Parts: sequence; C-alpha cells; structure tokens
Amino acid sequence: MDAVVTAICRNVMQTFAGVKVKLGDCAAIRFLGIDIVLSSIQSQTFGYDLFTNLGIDSETNNLVDVKSSQHFVDAFALAAEEIYYFDSPGALTRNFLNIDYKYPPKTIWSFIKDPFT
Repeated sequence: MDAVVTAICRNVMQTFAGVKVKLGDCAAIRFLGIDIVLSSIQSQTFGYDLFTNLGIDSETNNLVDVKSSQHFVDAFALAAEEIYYFDSPGALTRNFLNIDYKYPPKTIWSFIKDPFT
C-alpha cells in the first residue's frame, strides 16, 4: 500500500496561547484514507492550525487523533463530541503507578486516593 503526499511546507508554525511554536518542515500524507501530519521538530499538538497549515480541514473530520498530553483540549473541546485519552509505553504515561520510581513518592495522588486528607 502506498501513501500519497498531499502537502509539503517549510518552517511551519502552530499557535499556543497566542505564541507561535515551531514545527519546522512538515509534510501531510494520506494513507488508507487517513491524513497524517509529519513534522521535523517534535512538538505536541496545540490546535487546528497544525492541520490547516497543510491544507487539512480537521474540523469536518469525524475523528481527529493528536499526540498531546493535555494542551490540545482548549482548541478541540469546542468541536469535539467526546475526547478520549490513550496511554502508551514510554517516558510519559497517564498512569503514574506504571512508572518504575527509584524512590516512589508516598503522598501524591494515584499513590494515595486523597492526598489532601
């Protein structure tokens, strides 16, 4: 199966809280009917301009998947019917109990149900 390159842009920026964030050189590809954005600088997804800079109208798509911990919510929550969070192995996990701590903290949430009691 082949992917189709749908856009190539140099020096792409996205906006977060009114500040421009560099994405570097970017490409958009379509694979199995899915639009995928590739960037030369690692960054979280902050909003729709990541897609619109490459000619992708993500506001009319049925599903938008972004690699971002939480920063995307302000931009996407207004149009999304639902937001799902997924966890994957790596340096950052959504479940702090899965981290192999050398000196595990004992007084923070997820280690104890209510750290304020």
